[in-house]
Amino acid sequence: MSKQEIPAWLSVLQTAVPTPPTEEREINGHTYRMRSLTSRERDDWERDMVEFVGEGKQRKVRMRIPDNMRAKLVAKCLVAIDGVEIPGDAQARAQLEQFLSQADARVVNELFDWAQQLNGMADDAIEAAAANLD
Repeated sequence: MSKQEIPAWLSVLQTAVPTPPTEEREINGHTYRMRSLTSRERDDWERDMVEFVGEGKQRKVRMRIPDNMRAKLVAKCLVAIDGVEIPGDAQARAQLEQFLSQADARVVNELFDWAQQLNGMADDAIEAAAANLD
């Protein structure tokens, strides 16, 4: 097999597991496009929601809500507004998060609910995961 050739198993996996999808929705008179997270981005997001307390055998995992939780998730997933693309670089995402943290909570919450749904983060799944941490 040459360096350029993709192994058969990887080729099959690439067709079986899709890239993160995007969706468009109209919210409050504007068209938003949102994408789902990659597996690594989802892991990073979830890592921010737990903290370790104690040492050794007494160590426990506790669920926590990060600052600007809604703004952070929306900033990771929002791709475009009214056809204007949002850059994916860290500086643009930080500016977006900062703006969203000060924006109308009703709109941000609607975007957050959509991002959760798009990423399979239903409230009942989060509650079940939190119950398993105790």
